[in-house]
Amino acid sequence: MMKKQVGRSGGSIYKRGARWWISFYDDGQRVRMSGGATRTEAVRKLRLLMGQGLGGGEPRAAAYSIGQAVEEYLFDLKARGCKPRSVVSARTTTNAALAHWNPELPLREVATPREMQRFLAARKCRNETLRRDLRILGGVFRLAHATGKLRALPVMPKIRATRPAPHILSPDELERVIASALRPEIRAFLVAAAFTGARSGELRRLTWGDVHFERGLVLFRDTKSGVDREVPLHPRLDETLCELGRGAPDTLVFTNSCGGIWHQGELSKAARRAWERAGLFIPGRTKPLHSLRATAASRMVERGASLEEVRQVCGWASLACLPHYIRGNAVGRRRAIELL
Repeated sequence: MMKKQVGRSGGSIYKRGARWWISFYDDGQRVRMSGGATRTEAVRKLRLLMGQGLGGGEPRAAAYSIGQAVEEYLFDLKARGCKPRSVVSARTTTNAALAHWNPELPLREVATPREMQRFLAARKCRNETLRRDLRILGGVFRLAHATGKLRALPVMPKIRATRPAPHILSPDELERVIASALRPEIRAFLVAAAFTGARSGELRRLTWGDVHFERGLVLFRDTKSGVDREVPLHPRLDETLCELGRGAPDTLVFTNSCGGIWHQGELSKAARRAWERAGLFIPGRTKPLHSLRATAASRMVERGASLEEVRQVCGWASLACLPHYIRGNAVGRRRAIELL
């Protein structure tokens, strides 16, 4: 009776088309995956997956250092085709880790809850940054554990999220913000965000072919939840889009000064300037585009819409997301008590 093969073995690389591919056996099952655009990338990734390290040869777990683990993790991110922004974030965290610990220090001495606490205390950063650091270091440890270079994964510290409550605009405040936008395309974008509850990324990619004036609908495609959705066209938005001028079906509705798609950072700065002119911006607390989405959701609930209807309009995957956006006021709470 044959015993089932345990572990990874039989690694090889081959070229198909313009890319190199990797083939190996994992617990007796054949696995194929992309190795990269060059033979060197494929060889390095195969060695990494087979637990041979970047330089070849089987490294002893006791001598495997944090510097080696970081190098292999960054290489693995690039080999998997991660976004450049993700690679930059990972490099920022790993540089801080190597500045805190000696790169030659064994990884097993670093991967402990006590060392994680010491690292976080030395960072002195915001909770959002610390959560990112823990996520990236966890990836370093998991990769080392998967390749047999770290015996056990450490218990990572928990950092409570500190999310400020969104600023729900009153009708007068909303009109002040919209009027404070100097450029017509910015005013139109703010109106669309306030009267659809859509995400800024969905509005940035919106084309004129997705705005159905005759049906009174706006179609949002490629949403965060992965489901296309139709949102009724509000009369205020209908009027604003008509003033903006209808374009070809395949052109963007909201474009920057160069006629291209808005960059998220550029759009956030323009919205922030409108908030500042309206006297409503609070540094460190106000997120203008997020506030418009929260304002739309809260106003729909205040005027009698059910939570499920609001979820469908705003495009959340579940009702669990709504508490982060919906905020009541004193008038609404009094009306709720009167309904008892």
